[in-house]
Amino acid sequence: MAPPTETSTRNDPRQRYTLYLQQNRLLAGNSAGSLIELGHVDGQPGALAYRMDAEKISGTGFATASGLLADLKNKIDFLYLDGQFTALPDIGESVDLDGAASLEISLEEFSLDEETDPLARRVLSGGMDEAHAALPAGPPR
Repeated sequence: MAPPTETSTRNDPRQRYTLYLQQNRLLAGNSAGSLIELGHVDGQPGALAYRMDAEKISGTGFATASGLLADLKNKIDFLYLDGQFTALPDIGESVDLDGAASLEISLEEFSLDEETDPLARRVLSGGMDEAHAALPAGPPR
């Protein structure tokens, strides 16, 4: 299979990331080569639990690292992960990922395609106040 061309990559509305569990830390890597720490893992195989450092995302009772990472994948989205890459320092130089459990994921970016995205339709037709009201409530700032 041929590698994606610049045009096909630019038109792909999904961003690729890799989630890692390494030494009781949850990490994420992006396509630019940055690596950030998202949270912590407690327990041992058979009873793993995780807690993210932001957004009160957590999970418990995982038999394996791969099960834990799959659960995490279902609880995060592009806006969350992109925000974490903006806010957190790149720790890639200080982390050895040899032997780390990993899961490659692909997350859809927010787009202003009013035909397929109901929130974009509100932004484009009703203004930002109406669109903001449609967003789920986040933690107080």
